[in-house]
Amino acid sequence: MDKVVDQFNIGKYTILYLKKNASLVRTRYTKYKIRGVEYDPVPVTDVQDAIAINRNDEDLIGEFVEYV
Repeated sequence: MDKVVDQFNIGKYTILYLKKNASLVRTRYTKYKIRGVEYDPVPVTDVQDAIAINRNDEDLIGEFVEYV
């Protein structure tokens, strides 16, 4: 699991910045789970230690991302 340290919305997506050295590249997963809600991953290739989900206007800073 990785902690969300920042976030911003861009268009129909929410970008979640994770604590440095996030484990997402070392983990097999098909979904992200945050606060018990599952999200489909959106590919992010040009930002390190970040993930994207469909737009979510909730404040997720401080929450943990589980890879499921």
